[in-house]
Amino acid sequence: MIEGTDYRLTPLLSEDEIQDKIREIGQNLSGRFKNEVPIFIGVLNGSFIFLADLLRTMTINCEMDFIKLNSYSGDKPSGTIR
Repeated sequence: MIEGTDYRLTPLLSEDEIQDKIREIGQNLSGRFKNEVPIFIGVLNGSFIFLADLLRTMTINCEMDFIKLNSYSGDKPSGTIR
């Protein structure tokens, strides 16, 4: 339950199912880019944990970087991505 609300969240996938899928994606990408050094770019803040988990499964050399975007000015949408 989310504190202060009546909302109840029900997981759609277990943690093990998520980690299994991340491993599968990592294996597929490692095979696809076995002769390259791919650069993975994550959008902060939401991709940080996923990208870290994914890159730990990679069996090839790769690089990562992050970019931070926002489309809000204060608490209102600005209409542009910065």
